[in-house]
Amino acid sequence: MISANSNPVFSQEEPLSLSNKEAVVRVVKGPVNSYYTYSHSNAFLPDGHTFVAAQREGAKTRFIAIDPTKNTQTPVGEVENIRMFYSISSNGLLVFITNDMKLELLDITKPGTPPKVVAQALESWRYSQSPDISADGRQITVDRHEYTARRHIISVYNVETGKERIVTEKSWLANHACFFPTDNDWIMFVHSGNNLQEIKDSQIEGRIWAWNEEKYPAGKMIFTQKDESRVLSTTHPIPMYHKRSILFVMDPESIGMSPGLYEVNTEGEYRCVSPSDYDLHCNISRDGRLAVVDTRKIVNEPSIAHPKTSSRISDIVLVNMANGKRLFLYRSTMKSHPYHVHPHISPDGRWIVFTDFDEKRAMALELNPEAIRKLLE
Repeated sequence: MISANSNPVFSQEEPLSLSNKEAVVRVVKGPVNSYYTYSHSNAFLPDGHTFVAAQREGAKTRFIAIDPTKNTQTPVGEVENIRMFYSISSNGLLVFITNDMKLELLDITKPGTPPKVVAQALESWRYSQSPDISADGRQITVDRHEYTARRHIISVYNVETGKERIVTEKSWLANHACFFPTDNDWIMFVHSGNNLQEIKDSQIEGRIWAWNEEKYPAGKMIFTQKDESRVLSTTHPIPMYHKRSILFVMDPESIGMSPGLYEVNTEGEYRCVSPSDYDLHCNISRDGRLAVVDTRKIVNEPSIAHPKTSSRISDIVLVNMANGKRLFLYRSTMKSHPYHVHPHISPDGRWIVFTDFDEKRAMALELNPEAIRKLLE
């Protein structure tokens, strides 16, 4: 077994789907050709464990509610020409972007109801592929872009009226707009691009930004990636559920700080949660006690491709947020979107939901409460 306190050791001799039997009770598989949503989006239903996966079939996408406790799969809606990711409010409103740049809303509590068009991007403008909806289902935030003119806008839409409110505009690529779960008056977004050379050339001084109408009306960079002693590469930030802070990954090529899992609050105060050379995406439990990461290739290795597949091996690892202790859970695979692993912790804390490339499906790991108790000691 891989040590709970060490970085996972990749070996091409080991099989895929390697599971830590002491920590994982069972593995539940969604339908083939399905995937789960992006790291900073919610697609769990109010019971705390049922999640909604997307299943593609040509131009159509079917949304399926998967209850891993009963291993049941229930279709809850079908749409056409979805770009990729989606987000669901607590009252069952699912927001997505279409390939023809419509912002649409599907009420999954009323199967068979057609989606509602909330807004249509103007000619030459493009929405991103990961809109977010507020918990109460009344507001949507999304970024839209006019690339030729270098205009990048973060907006909030009123779901009922479709009225757009522009909250900030940048000349650089601003994307991944999402609400802070603790306070939907706050929005996180990023300065996209994460190349060390771009940072050295001052094209990017900070990836992680926060917006609030009263405190940061133009948006504020809350984690500086470059100063006299540091050139840092950060990636995949997500707002936390229990406080107004952001969890993110420090890439191993960073100069001046250890790579690994970090957190920063909206005042710019930060700390290293757990050092690691391997982390890629991250997520956090609703109570903030546990984080989960998936992993990338080993530093200085050209790839971590499995010899029998074209995918990259990616381990799913739990992290104690208080002391940084780690627990390997499962060896998964990843390739291009939508088949990044993107692990999520269910609201009830019992499941890890993710996407596996070789399996071509959304999946869920049932966690052993005793293993979690030991990790949290």
